[in-house]
Amino acid sequence: MFYRGSLKSIAEYAACSLYFSGQNIFLGTLIVILTSPFREGLPLTGTFILPIQMIVMAGYSFYFAKELFQEPWWKVLLKQAGLFLIYVVLLSAMVLAYGTWLNRVGQ
Repeated sequence: MFYRGSLKSIAEYAACSLYFSGQNIFLGTLIVILTSPFREGLPLTGTFILPIQMIVMAGYSFYFAKELFQEPWWKVLLKQAGLFLIYVVLLSAMVLAYGTWLNRVGQ
């Protein structure tokens, strides 16, 4: 919806989404592999790796959207920041709901 009219069909959006998701999985895997030697010394590895993955994902999404939709940087920045905020809120809500569900099941 943020980039309505930029591509011609839903199939193009789906293909781009799959490509972007694959690239994010690849980059996330690469980050985990590259940071694995440092895991032994860090007490909370997830606290260290997750922000790095989020920053890389956000940066790549800005680049990907700019190249794909050919819009000015300021528009891409606003749109991607909005989408990233929605992503973080939904991800947080899912984690909270799952934690609440686990807490109820454990009682």
